Amino acid sequence: MKKLLVLCTIAITSFSLGLSTGMAAVSEAFKREQALLGDLATRHNACKLEVSTWGSYSNASQGIFQSLNPAFASPSIVLLQPTNNAIFLTPATIRLNANTFDPANSITNVVFYTNGVELAEFTTPPYSLAWSKAAVGTYLLTVSAFCASGLVKNSTAVTVRVDNGGSPFLTISALGDGSVAISGNEILGRAYRIQFLPDLTSTNWQTLGTTVSNAPGAFQFIDSPGSPQGFYRTIFP
Repeated sequence: MKKLLVLCTIAITSFSLGLSTGMAAVSEAFKREQALLGDLATRHNACKLEVSTWGSYSNASQGIFQSLNPAFASPSIVLLQPTNNAIFLTPATIRLNANTFDPANSITNVVFYTNGVELAEFTTPPYSLAWSKAAVGTYLLTVSAFCASGLVKNSTAVTVRVDNGGSPFLTISALGDGSVAISGNEILGRAYRIQFLPDLTSTNWQTLGTTVSNAPGAFQFIDSPGSPQGFYRTIFP
């Protein structure tokens, strides 16, 4: 009985040694496999990709690589400059700058518009220009991206205004009844005093009245001068 007990002990010990040796071999093989995969990933700049429910392949640090979601595949464009409701002083130079998102590289050209009229066109980035000598007025600026497939993507419209700084340029037009119309542009709704001088030898300007611009940003004052010539000016405030 003692001999059998010794034999059993030896058998159990041998089994334990064999199990430990086998686990160590598996562990070493797993380590070698992991090291090999890491080496391949390093040499080939590989990274782990995760698949979302809609089919996009992404990596937490690298972003989206490929997507079957139309929201990601479709290009987009945004007008970065100028900002909405910006005001410039005439004579103005307005910087326009747009940025695109084009994952499929499908955009062929980008067009800037002011009040629906083409201002400039680009076929390659950067999409930027300086719009110089913009006249007094209010402008609606947009930019569109045209794709090879015929798809057109438009930016959100931006409104800008070019102001006269309180010194409007005046236009005097003769009317049929002998009176004249004094007109000017004013986008900020200032009220101007209209003054008259019969000749430049005098400095006694006469205030004829006050005028305020209408909704389109213009004003007009009607006068019936008693002399064949005269000079007009605006005073603000």
